[in-house]
Amino acid sequence: HGWAGMMHLLAVLNESIGDERLTDLVDDMAARTLAQFHPEHRFGFRAPLTSAPQGTDVPAFLEGATGTALALDAYADRRTTTDWDMALLVA
Repeated sequence: HGWAGMMHLLAVLNESIGDERLTDLVDDMAARTLAQFHPEHRFGFRAPLTSAPQGTDVPAFLEGATGTALALDAYADRRTTTDWDMALLVA
């Protein structure tokens, strides 16, 4: 699921652990994710989990721009509990 998915899962884990190293890692993953944004792409982010070397424009929840946007939204609001966590069996 890329940097955004890992970022969210580590933020959820760190809610229980409270380790500054994980906080720093989550911040780094957010920066890496944001660096992948390109306004010329159809959805801003391209899905790297395809056979196309340059990625493809996918609006999907799990491997596309929608999931990336949801994870970044949760990060920006410092939320580790979201409505969509249940679908990922995280809640």
